[in-house]
Amino acid sequence: MRTSVGLVLILLLVGLPLAELYAFGLAGQAIGLGWTVLLTIATAVIGVSIVRLQGRDLVLRIRAAAERGEPLIGDVLEGLLLALSGVCLFLPGLLTDAVGFVLLIPGLRRLMIAWGVGSMVNAMIVRTETGAGPDDPRFHNPRFDERPHGHGSDDIIDLEPDAVRYGDDDSGRNGDRA
Repeated sequence: MRTSVGLVLILLLVGLPLAELYAFGLAGQAIGLGWTVLLTIATAVIGVSIVRLQGRDLVLRIRAAAERGEPLIGDVLEGLLLALSGVCLFLPGLLTDAVGFVLLIPGLRRLMIAWGVGSMVNAMIVRTETGAGPDDPRFHNPRFDERPHGHGSDDIIDLEPDAVRYGDDDSGRNGDRA
């Protein structure tokens, strides 16, 4: 099932404020209106302060990695999640504050990045092997989960340098050598 970006945006723009109002009302009933407002302000101040500290450390880590010539993608993605955390904490509301504080946990951010990158890589592998895209039923083909891996599997293709051909020539495919 494919959802459009517009529908997701509408749900966020309408649903999120309604959910925040509901959560604010529940918290107001439980602990009182004054404490709920104070809690919302305190989470924003504390959260943004933590984001600043972690952001500064992340910038220093990115600079050091760049000087060593190491890949930066993990740190950059972590920075994006940290920025999203800051936005969530700055927005007034208890639910967005909860999401913001969850995103402040470095280990959880790294886990989310690993999961997201792994999902994208798996999707690219399936698309490459099947020629299918996300809308194609072959994209989620269980046959790729059942393939053997390791020695003797057809995941490894061992070619001699002279067997590789470049261009539109089909003569070297399917074991036919010209």
